[in-house]
Amino acid sequence: MTRQVDFARVKNFFSILLILILLFSCSDTPKDPSVEELREKAHQAYEEKRYDDAFALYQEACQKNDGESCFLVSNYFSIPDDQKRIFYESSCSLGCDRGCLLLGFYHSMDPKSQSISQALEYFSKSCDLGNEVACRIYKRGLK
Repeated sequence: MTRQVDFARVKNFFSILLILILLFSCSDTPKDPSVEELREKAHQAYEEKRYDDAFALYQEACQKNDGESCFLVSNYFSIPDDQKRIFYESSCSLGCDRGCLLLGFYHSMDPKSQSISQALEYFSKSCDLGNEVACRIYKRGLK
């Protein structure tokens, strides 16, 4: 005895299955943007002169451990020097060579924090991270 297949029912079953798959694969909860996406949105906002938005986006990426964004917060925006230093420290500790370079300058030029040995440590770290300017300054500082 052969069994007849009801193609209309099979088609209906697969249509419902497809709808369920689509419903469950599309989540209502928004996905957190990556640091690259945040930084890209921040760059765009900065170019469009939406500075408050850019600042917030760079700061959010910085909080997600993006050293480049920490550097850009301190470099692009007018914030108090003590806050700039905190962002440069975060930037440097997260591997951004320019953050370490600027911390070296900070320690070598700031009369309150004039510490050549600390400055040389930051120039050395920046050099290790590939910053050629820091390498030249470090080598001159050792002479």
